[in-house]
This record gives sequence, structure tokens and C-alpha cells, in this order.
Amino acid sequence: MTRRPTQQPQATPAKPEPASTESEKQRYQKAYETLKNGHYSNAISEFKQFLNDYPAGEYSDNAQYWLGEAYKVNREVSLSREAFNKLIASYPNSPKVRDGLLKLGYIELEQNNIAKAREYFTRITATYPGTTAAHLAAKKLQQLNNNNQ
Repeated sequence: MTRRPTQQPQATPAKPEPASTESEKQRYQKAYETLKNGHYSNAISEFKQFLNDYPAGEYSDNAQYWLGEAYKVNREVSLSREAFNKLIASYPNSPKVRDGLLKLGYIELEQNNIAKAREYFTRITATYPGTTAAHLAAKKLQQLNNNNQ
């Protein structure tokens, strides 16, 4: 009779722990502080890495917004536009959407695309009445209307 070797239970490889919310928050705060301190290129890198690591995280919509803002301050207009549009498409229920739309309106105004700027400002006032973004958009619309007289 041949003896079969007894099988040892195999150790299950440890599953990597998902990053805790605290580390996500810390990473977001670090990127935000970098931006606040005026290190825009570094902030862009940090926000991009953050979004890569936490595409659906608790702070992802904010990170996407600030990425657009960092690009805007860095005068990277097309990348700023792209970041704000991604905010709107990827996080449609985020309160940051109205601010992203406002920034898109400002970008178009700076680029002298008055009709497009007017579209954004009108959309904000119609979709988000009573908000700060709607108030700021209404002021811009009034300025545009006064300039056309």
C-alpha cells in the first residue's frame, strides 16, 4: 500500500488592503496644499496621480476640479478645458459641476469665445439657481449684455 503524502494546506496570499479613506484624504489634502502654495506643476502631477489611484474616491470630484484649476492657472487652456469637461462627465452629481461650468465660461470669455461663454453662464443660471455659481454667472451675463449695447 502506497502512502499518499498528506497535503499541507496552502497559505492564501494576503490580499492587498484597499487604501483607507484616511490615506485618500491625506493624499488629496497634500495635493491641495501643493496647489495652494503655488506649486502648480507639482499639484497637477499629484492630482493626476490621485485620480489614477482613486478614480471613484470620496475626493475624486474635488481633485478633478482642482486639476482643471491648476491647469488654468498654469495657462494650459486646452488641458484645463479637458479637466473641467471630465469633471462634468465623470461626476455629474457633484456640487463641483456648477463651479466647473463657471470656469469653462471664464475660459471661453478669456479666449474671446463670447457665444460659448454665454452658453455656459446661461446654463449655470438655469440649472443651478440660487447658488454662488449662478450669481457669478448672472453677473457675467449682465456684463456681456451691457457690452453689447
